Amino acid sequence: MEKVIKTNMDLSIVIPLYNHEKYIEECLTSILVGFDENDEIIVIDDGSTDNSVAVVERMIKEHGNIRLIENGVNKGCAFSIATGINEAKGKYIGVSNSDDYVDPGYYAKMLKVAKSTKADIVCASIAMVFGKQIYRTDILKENVVPDIPKKYFSKVSPFKISGDILLGHASASSASTKIILKKWYLKYPFIGTKANDLPSIYPILAEAENIVFCPNLYMYYRQVDNSLSKRDDFASYASVADSIVDTLKLLDEVKDEKYKEILLANNFLDFLCYVVPEIKDEKTRVGVIEHSIKTLLSYDKNVFQKMNKSKYTELFKDKNGVEYTKVLFQLLCNLDIDAVDLLIRLEGQNRRFSDRIIVLENHIENLAAENEGYKNSMSWKITAPLRSIKRTIKR
Repeated sequence: MEKVIKTNMDLSIVIPLYNHEKYIEECLTSILVGFDENDEIIVIDDGSTDNSVAVVERMIKEHGNIRLIENGVNKGCAFSIATGINEAKGKYIGVSNSDDYVDPGYYAKMLKVAKSTKADIVCASIAMVFGKQIYRTDILKENVVPDIPKKYFSKVSPFKISGDILLGHASASSASTKIILKKWYLKYPFIGTKANDLPSIYPILAEAENIVFCPNLYMYYRQVDNSLSKRDDFASYASVADSIVDTLKLLDEVKDEKYKEILLANNFLDFLCYVVPEIKDEKTRVGVIEHSIKTLLSYDKNVFQKMNKSKYTELFKDKNGVEYTKVLFQLLCNLDIDAVDLLIRLEGQNRRFSDRIIVLENHIENLAAENEGYKNSMSWKITAPLRSIKRTIKR
């Protein structure tokens, strides 16, 4: 008797694939544990040049609920995900990276919760995989939201949660930690390059009314060299600021400023303070800083002053000492022409901190010598602590 496949399914998992022959089998195998045979997994190959497709085709012969769609040429992650979502028959959609893997029964457990609670979204946690080292994050403790109800910390069973708390974690925009009603993805599709999930996940979590979090359930995010997040070209990094502004515009419709404030604290500041300094090419690094600042200012000329007043940016104000993040935050929140010039010309961002301070201080001293009026500017006043510590910092 032939197996009857339902045309309307409970769950579809969408997996964009590009040159991950080493990982795709483990990804699929982990998803299939406890996975209902009448639900589906859709793999969209984005022009892989390795044996990724062959691996998937072999697994299709063993598991009838896996489908393969081939783009033919590389069209980008957002295009692949959109293709998969449009093809999906499931009421709920999960999105997985082809180099990641999940806890046994990961999607089955989330789907069970979704059905019992009639949730719009069910969310799990993320674990970072560095080779053989695994770091399991805590969504509630590692969060920019300062006033999370204490009752949540002791819960071990799934519980209803607000979107702002989920967005306050570093994994905020990850679609791989969630299953979401398909209708939401159709309203807010993935767009962009490096941060293509921001314009989708942020407005969805801001609008959805019934969100449930499952403690102690993990998606394992593998750090590999050929993943999209590791691309080191200017266009990929510049697209982060573009995606953030696209998301801000979508959030304008939500009429709740806290979601925009969380986006700026948890994505923009984190990107500028911790991701950009790791860009090896100096021209690319400085160009990304300039593009990011100008892009945000084109959306709202007062955006950085608003960040300074936000409770979600406390981590970047760094009350415990003078660090690069604090200097950067101060300059952003007190922008004038000189401060922008300092920021985009800041040299050696990948040097040790003491060298960064000396370079920044020298820029300030030179500007002040050229223009006495600069000493009365806000930028001169806010960087006074830097000048006072010059003698205490060793090269």
